[in-house]
Amino acid sequence: MNEEARALAIEAYNKGQDLYYSERSADEDVEMLSLAFLSRHYWRIAGGNQQFAIADWFVSRVFASMGEANLAVKFAQASLEYPQTNFPHWTKASLHEGAARAYKCAGDSGKSAEHIALANLALESESNSADAQVI
Repeated sequence: MNEEARALAIEAYNKGQDLYYSERSADEDVEMLSLAFLSRHYWRIAGGNQQFAIADWFVSRVFASMGEANLAVKFAQASLEYPQTNFPHWTKASLHEGAARAYKCAGDSGKSAEHIALANLALESESNSADAQVI
């Protein structure tokens, strides 16, 4: 694993998350999107399927928060396409939570509800209650 790329991926993700959970200006929205893609770029160098999925999940959440429904759905779908064999249940739930947000942004309440149900199903198998609480 490329440790430098991994560190850059984490740093960009954390800064992007800080912006995501703050009140942002239009310029900060652009910065948050840039950080999400920067994190995604570095995870492509240093990560595996779980990091790739989380990176696409974060890009999707950013697009949804900006009202960009088509791109939110595109990246949410991409996040779910990686083999999830070794993913923790909370990660699977989180990916579905992101898809629910994307479909809600797109005005598809049926698909949103479907992914909420899938997230809850994944959480039922999560043995770590602290991880489940976060989702």
